Formats: sequence, C-alpha cells, structure tokens
Amino acid sequence: MPRSHFAAYLLIAAAVGYLAAVFVERSRPTPARPSAGGQAVAAENAG
Repeated sequence: MPRSHFAAYLLIAAAVGYLAAVFVERSRPTPARPSAGGQAVAAENAG
C-alpha cells in the first residue's frame, strides 16, 4: 500500500471518529456544559 493512501485512510478514519463523537455529544438530552470540549466532558462523565 502506498504511504499516501495510508495517510489518507488514517485522516478519513480520524474525521469519521470525530464526527461520530460530535454527533453523540449533540444527541444527548442534557449536555454537561456547552463548549466545554468533547474530551473534557467525556472525562468528567467517565469519572
């Protein structure tokens, strides 16, 4: 596999994962804090 294709697939996978995380955060009924940052909110919810 060419290295450029590997980088492209990695970038697409990262973008899809980010969009999925944003979608999950927005679909929650009561977000913890608006504009707190996805990772910070996830860390707080995880405990």
